[in-house]
Amino acid sequence: MSEIIDVLTPFYKVHYNFGMIAAFILLFAAYLGSRKNVKGLLITLGVFIAYNLVMFNFTRNDPDWYTKKETEVKAFDPVKKLWENKPADDDVKKRK
Repeated sequence: MSEIIDVLTPFYKVHYNFGMIAAFILLFAAYLGSRKNVKGLLITLGVFIAYNLVMFNFTRNDPDWYTKKETEVKAFDPVKKLWENKPADDDVKKRK
């Protein structure tokens, strides 16, 4: 358990949006606990643990995985992917 905390603490400090999702899940679990909804509380705590284990497995192997994925997403050009077999320039030249 200590290893998970040691790995996730610096990751959540840098990528706080993932940490906020975990915090909202935990706050929702606290809300369900205050309403005495035990089934909902247990399900939400299970989701919280699973979420943190997934983040731990990604981060333990490669703490820089988020930056790599972000670069891949920014480099993706859907228009180029759509028109890779038929360039738009050829179509325009045929019409003239």
